[in-house]
Amino acid sequence: MLEFDETVEGAWLGGLDPAWKLLSTVLLVVAVSSLGDPAHAALALLLVLVAGAAGGVPVRLLLRGLRNGVLVAAVVSLVHPFTYGKTVIHVIGPFAVYREGLTFAAALFLKVLASISLLGLFALTTSASDVVRGIRRLGLPHPVPDVALLTIRFSHTLSREAVTVRRAQRARLGEGDGFIERVTSSGDAAGKLLLRALDRSSTVYRAMLSRGYGFD
Repeated sequence: MLEFDETVEGAWLGGLDPAWKLLSTVLLVVAVSSLGDPAHAALALLLVLVAGAAGGVPVRLLLRGLRNGVLVAAVVSLVHPFTYGKTVIHVIGPFAVYREGLTFAAALFLKVLASISLLGLFALTTSASDVVRGIRRLGLPHPVPDVALLTIRFSHTLSREAVTVRRAQRARLGEGDGFIERVTSSGDAAGKLLLRALDRSSTVYRAMLSRGYGFD
């Protein structure tokens, strides 16, 4: 899980209008997603980190949240050097590495990190209540604020559950030393986390039905 669970006290970015921050974050993520040059994507990532530091958010918090983001970005980008492009720059066994695919993968990797950093900066400077207030000020339909609040609370709960599962694994020496053992351990933790998430979502669903929420 990405670790953006707490808002930073005293950051001047936290005092900005939540509606403006929400709209700006969405537009900036769209702008970052449209970048095609890895250098531009790297610059965007650097600017987000600098903006966070200037806005009172410790860079270490943004970097901590990117730890799992690096894995996500790597998985998303890994296949492109071998499947996209025409200019072969290297051959690894039966696989060819293409220059265009490598450039695209590098840009995609950095764009994912920059987008996660933008969302992390927003999460670290905006409380759940401010997010809901911002959505209402933007004039979005009535169910949207409720769904946003449930999503934020559930993501925080899920992140804490993930930490609990990993700590329990470490306490039982379940991670192992080798790569295969670590991958197996991560898969086991993901399965347990999914079961807990399904259980909690069922509880929330029943609670909403009991409070009058329906499909109409």
